Amino acid sequence: MSMRAVCYKSHPNYDAEACDSVIKQWPESKFHSSDPASLHSEWSNAGCIPVYKNGTSIYDDPEAGERGCSNDVLPPYVVNATTTDHVVEALRFAAVKNIRLVIKNTGHAGDGRNLGSSSLSIWTHNLKGIELIENFNSTCPNSKDTPSPRMAATVGAGVQDGEMVETLAARNALAVSGTSNDVGVAGWSTGGGHGFATGHYGQGADNILEAEIVTPSGKVVIANECQNEDLYWAIRGGGGGTFGVITSLTVKAYPAPQMVMVAFDTSIKNHTSEDEWYQFIADAHALFPAMQDAGIHGYYTVEGPPSAEALTFSGSLMMFEASNKTYEDAIRPFAKLLRSSNATVAWSLNRLPVNNWQGLLKILPDIGSVSAGHSIRTSRLISRRAVIEKTDKFAAVYKKIGPTKKAPSASSIEPDWQSSFWGPNYARLREIKEKYDPDGLLWCPRCVGSEDWVQRHDVAPPDTWRWPKSEYRPTHAVPPKVIYMVERSTAKI
Repeated sequence: MSMRAVCYKSHPNYDAEACDSVIKQWPESKFHSSDPASLHSEWSNAGCIPVYKNGTSIYDDPEAGERGCSNDVLPPYVVNATTTDHVVEALRFAAVKNIRLVIKNTGHAGDGRNLGSSSLSIWTHNLKGIELIENFNSTCPNSKDTPSPRMAATVGAGVQDGEMVETLAARNALAVSGTSNDVGVAGWSTGGGHGFATGHYGQGADNILEAEIVTPSGKVVIANECQNEDLYWAIRGGGGGTFGVITSLTVKAYPAPQMVMVAFDTSIKNHTSEDEWYQFIADAHALFPAMQDAGIHGYYTVEGPPSAEALTFSGSLMMFEASNKTYEDAIRPFAKLLRSSNATVAWSLNRLPVNNWQGLLKILPDIGSVSAGHSIRTSRLISRRAVIEKTDKFAAVYKKIGPTKKAPSASSIEPDWQSSFWGPNYARLREIKEKYDPDGLLWCPRCVGSEDWVQRHDVAPPDTWRWPKSEYRPTHAVPPKVIYMVERSTAKI
């Protein structure tokens, strides 16, 4: 049962002191990452929610305590995988017993793929281990990624960004990672993986050299350029927990670079119209392609009420292996735009005390927001032509979809997710999925091949855990409430 059960007086595990500890740590990402079942972000309200002594939940639901604690959508059983053999046995057991499987390291997956009522979860969080290899030699002749011995790092599937970054920084090295110390390296990489250094060194998927993977059949394989090449291709952007369970990755590593970093903050002035504001944002975007060509990378956010008091546009810009003069030359057009916008925009542009990669470690966040809200963080791949040549149209569109609008998670409402996420690559990904997982043992929402199955929420507790296709039946008791049953879809794809 979830750790949240300690807050419910009607539950046998009720413990007021333990509940106080849960509520205090609830906003911390690492608290959820270190728990076998708990999740982050919009999924943090799955199952029972911690409640105060008066029965009101931490999300202000006064009836939560009265309803009691339910484990409806969280896996009731978890395999704490600390070795590859544990993963092998879990996969074989699930296949024989016809049990739905989910995979979790930290639980940061925003699409709910770590959820699964009546499922068995393989928790890879404790598959740790980080090894920096100064001279990594590929086993593949004529390798494109490793034409000669190069620096690399091998990390276990449970390693998190902060652990890897800190360990390698102590050796004056880096491997690309995300923007939070808490995110898992393996899941982040297989989904694409963007971060502070990816504009310079390539995304997480681009940096994978090889992987140890347990296939759904329980076979341990190495996937790289010359072994199981199709699987190697699929995991570099095709998503994790779909084609097999990754137990370790070997990724490219680099000497830690020198860097320059600045922060910019802008906000709308009281007399400025929204049209003027969004034209300013469009003008800024028109400068970004040339700045990127000059070597500048970074992140920004555009916010507005209710998450911010006013319309704001802020972010961080950085440049690797550059002198101060080179950076100043590259950022000059952006600084000029800010100065010319004094009449409509309040702004600041400040150099941060970061001169090298190790310095960036000190400002990486450890704590993430965990809420039950419906606001989302989104990113878009916008064409250079759109931001350079059509700034007026870009401004108008940006105003329409601006930060005051709300929407559920994009992945949960995307009608044509196969094309949106993978485009023409989806057909090949489907073939690879069929090859390595013909029975659909590894299923998650909007993952490759997931359209072959449907989730049923309107069924009584079945005598199978997932779908009626196996002669085997589990002997465990099935939770009596909501059942997320998965069965073969009859839709034609």
